[in-house]
Amino acid sequence: MAPDGLLGGCNIREWDGVSGIKHNYRMFLAGMFLDDSYPSDSAAPVALDFTGAADFAELRPGLKQLFFIGDGLTGEGSGEVQRFVPPAGATRLYIGFADAASFSGNPGWYNDNTGSFSGYMTTEQGGCELLADVSGHPSSISRGQTLRFTAYASNRCDEGLTFDGADLRITGPANLVKPLYSGGSIEVAPGAQLSAPVALPVPSGAPLGTYNVALEVSRDGVVVATDAFDVDVQ
Repeated sequence: MAPDGLLGGCNIREWDGVSGIKHNYRMFLAGMFLDDSYPSDSAAPVALDFTGAADFAELRPGLKQLFFIGDGLTGEGSGEVQRFVPPAGATRLYIGFADAASFSGNPGWYNDNTGSFSGYMTTEQGGCELLADVSGHPSSISRGQTLRFTAYASNRCDEGLTFDGADLRITGPANLVKPLYSGGSIEVAPGAQLSAPVALPVPSGAPLGTYNVALEVSRDGVVVATDAFDVDVQ
């Protein structure tokens, strides 16, 4: 089962101050932000309905409001990386699954589930930060050709910002992390933009299908900026 869940739908009720959730999928990866209070100290917020609406670019859930995460991409296994903006006052993030008897009504019935997911997430620090961008990439490419595009790191802030790592994270029929830069800290001056051409050979035996190519710019091992695109290997 993929993190986006299975078709079949769910309509799970609120419980103890935590919202319910609706979707035309079930057993998807979900999340919830909390502040330092107990959820039961106040009424549950309205349930979010993701029926046919899980392809958002950005989501701003409220406190105690369950939300769909899935695989974190706008499509099923492909697309742009989605952004989840914490509500004011949030101090905790819980990630798990929303379950119920026949996936409807009060939450529960977790004792008949097995398995696990592994993944990663990146955070954007508060205030101004570097921006990543990729451009000039094709929408499709043949095996044996070289995928070429330009990677950018831009600073639209009022002070210099640094990075010390840049990677390509490729996911799809095959997965790969390709380092682009690792070394000393590079400073990007206010209003400046750094660019680098990228040439990525596509092996002649690469599995066919759609790949998501994400540029990740990092500082001290933490991703501070990312941008991504899809490409079909034909």
